[in-house]
Amino acid sequence: MKRFIFIITAICIASLSIFLFTGCPTATTDTYYVKFKLDGVSLNFDKGFTNYESKPFGNEMTGSLTSFFATPDDETGETEPNTYIWVDFDGFSTDTYPITFPDSDLYLYLQIEGSGANNSDVTMQVTVYGAVGETIEGTFSGSLDDGSTISEGEFRVIRIPDNTFSPD
Repeated sequence: MKRFIFIITAICIASLSIFLFTGCPTATTDTYYVKFKLDGVSLNFDKGFTNYESKPFGNEMTGSLTSFFATPDDETGETEPNTYIWVDFDGFSTDTYPITFPDSDLYLYLQIEGSGANNSDVTMQVTVYGAVGETIEGTFSGSLDDGSTISEGEFRVIRIPDNTFSPD
C-alpha cells in the first residue's frame, strides 16, 4: 500500500512540475497580416512599410481618415516596397465601409511588382478597432478597376500612434 501511495504521489508531483514549468499555451497576439485571394491566388502581406514599421499597421490620420499599410512576406528591403496594399477608410470604429461614389468611404490601392489597381467596388467590415498598441481587424472583398477580384480578404494590423505616417 505504501508503494502505491508513493507512486501516485510521484506522478502527481511530476505532473504538477510539468504544468508549473511549461505554463499554459497562449494564443499568438502579435501576428499581424493582410491576406486575401486575388483572382483565386492567395496573397499574404505581413510586413509594414520598409524603414518605418516592421509589421502591418494602421493609424488615424489627420481628419477623419484611417489608413493601414502592408507589404508582402517576401520584402526586398528597398526603401519603398514595389509590392504593397494601402487602405484608407473614413472612420474611427467598427462598421461596414462600402465604396460609395462620388465620395468614397473606402479607398484600397494594391500594387504588385510596380503595377497598381484601385478599388472599383470593395466593401470592408471593421470588426475590431482598438486603441494605439492594440489592433484594427476585419474583412474585405470586391473588385478592382483592372478587372481583378478580391475575395476572402481579412486583416489584423497593429494600431500605431496617430498622425505618425503618411504614405504620400
